[in-house]
Amino acid sequence: MDSPIEQAYSFLCRGCGHAWSADYEIRRVYDSRGLIQSAFFLDGSRTPSPLTQGRCVHCGGVHLQVTAHTRGRRSRGGAMMEMTP
Repeated sequence: MDSPIEQAYSFLCRGCGHAWSADYEIRRVYDSRGLIQSAFFLDGSRTPSPLTQGRCVHCGGVHLQVTAHTRGRRSRGGAMMEMTP
């Protein structure tokens, strides 16, 4: 598998206006069917994708504006990973 990608996300809750950011590590893993999936890790623990299952850390709201900022490259000459939700 490729080396993990470090990805920073900025969040803005459209419900309460709270803003924050978090650095995720994205790894490619095999799922139970043998297909390659992206797995998100925050502080070393696997977590749901912030793009599909994000919640406000202040009010618990689910209406978020999310912006991704790439922090690293794949070590084997891969291209930068860009995600725009």
